[in-house]
Amino acid sequence: IARAIYNDAELIVLDEPTTALSLTETQKVFDFVNNVKSSGKSVLFIGHNIYHVYDICDRFIILDRGEVLHELNKSQVESPEKLMAVMKKAVDAHK
Repeated sequence: IARAIYNDAELIVLDEPTTALSLTETQKVFDFVNNVKSSGKSVLFIGHNIYHVYDICDRFIILDRGEVLHELNKSQVESPEKLMAVMKKAVDAHK
């Protein structure tokens, strides 16, 4: 993260950034992501905690073994539970 900030990166990739963090540390990661987004730059946030992903992301891309199954904006899903239903449907249709 420090290197990306130092080099003024346009895209920052965060792979499971909240794993094993306390609630306070997780909030710091969310604050960082929101600051990057407000500066007009992009963050690719990869995570398995659907609630973290839903809270922090504006768009969702559902992948299965590297293949894009579905893309949607946050405005298209009202809750993490609805996002999980879309994910399950996309993966089931892909089988």
